[in-house]
Amino acid sequence: MVVLSAASSAALFTERFIPPEVYVKVLGRMFGDLWLRWEPETLWAEIRDEAGAAISDGVRDKINALRLLLSADNFWEDFFVFEKTILAFNDKMIDPTGIQVCLPHELAYGLTVANVVRAKPFSPEVTNYIRACCAQDGLVVYPRVFSFAQPIYESLALKDLVDSTLKTWNLDKFTQLKVPAGEESDPVVIQVAKLHDIEVYVRERIDKGLHTEIA
Repeated sequence: MVVLSAASSAALFTERFIPPEVYVKVLGRMFGDLWLRWEPETLWAEIRDEAGAAISDGVRDKINALRLLLSADNFWEDFFVFEKTILAFNDKMIDPTGIQVCLPHELAYGLTVANVVRAKPFSPEVTNYIRACCAQDGLVVYPRVFSFAQPIYESLALKDLVDSTLKTWNLDKFTQLKVPAGEESDPVVIQVAKLHDIEVYVRERIDKGLHTEIA
């Protein structure tokens, strides 16, 4: 049996920013692998009884996404399941009836934490979904965590943009991004700025998760 303090229970089952792998560890200690097989209503009732805590809708979405991630391959094969899982891991509200379209920074964080739990190759369907999300955002050069989806462009201009962006990004990625005056519209600067924003978002979320104290 895992004994959680009232404060820890309240944080674990109501707060945002808690990494998915934390739930894998805690629920595994509480219930073994039964939490993966129970109906959701049974699991919520068991959590309330065991931890004495209410469960927020966002945490329910995150745990449901985890259950599917660990028990089936839909995340890697079905773009709709992939989208909802990524959004749940980012603590975003889920619309189960329609396409919401993930932002690149949400993709980067969601994939980073999903890979900690389980990793597999993605289907062409999911790869194409990632490309569509990036195209809608204007992201031409992808971060490493989903570089597997990076298109191979036929246009020489786009190929040069990818090469120049990666060269600049690899030099400056961990420094404070400073855009020289007058260069804000430079395509390379725009792509580097997008990669920088993605990197900052992922690092900030991971830092918040690391500083969440669960007894």
